[in-house]
Amino acid sequence: MTITKTINGDTLHLAIAGRLDTTTSMQLSNELNVTYAEKAYNLVFDLKQLDYISSAGVGALLMWAKRASASGSAVEITGAAGLVEEVLRMTGLSAIVRNG
Repeated sequence: MTITKTINGDTLHLAIAGRLDTTTSMQLSNELNVTYAEKAYNLVFDLKQLDYISSAGVGALLMWAKRASASGSAVEITGAAGLVEEVLRMTGLSAIVRNG
């Protein structure tokens, strides 16, 4: 998995490519813990290059959606397609966040 991180004002944009599974969800959380410690950003998860997401990946996205919401920040998931989009829809995560 690769994460491309861009900060623009109050928004942290994370383009995630590859697989978001048990191992890589920890990588995502570690990356967010470091960046989010500086400031409570609005989060944009760009998943257009994500090939696979496991329940651990969904859990990581949900945890960060809750954390952002608790701090008054917005969360958006963009670009989810195919099986990734289906998993997000089936787990209800797509209904929790703004899906652009």
